[in-house]
Amino acid sequence: MKTNSTKKIISFFLVSSLFFLFSCQNDDRTFQLDTVKLEQFEKEKSLPEQKLFIKVFKEESKISIAETELYPSDLPLPATLKMYPSPEMNLYGTSYHLELWGNITG
Repeated sequence: MKTNSTKKIISFFLVSSLFFLFSCQNDDRTFQLDTVKLEQFEKEKSLPEQKLFIKVFKEESKISIAETELYPSDLPLPATLKMYPSPEMNLYGTSYHLELWGNITG
């Protein structure tokens, strides 16, 4: 008869194996980036109020694949911004980076 601890160990390995099998199935899936949340922004005192937006870049490209809607820098944060267009992103083997931009300062 199996002890309680043996059953727990077997259950743990079965659950771990299932998790591993299903997590490896995501290699070719794409995800859509619909929104980005802007948590914090430090405004330079010498700069005027401006509209902020976030650009998404794929790997080392200098051309953005998407941008968020504009958000006034004088409004409170955090703010969730809609992404246009909503890019399809393969998160396995591809790197992306986001940059905060302003309509006056770039």
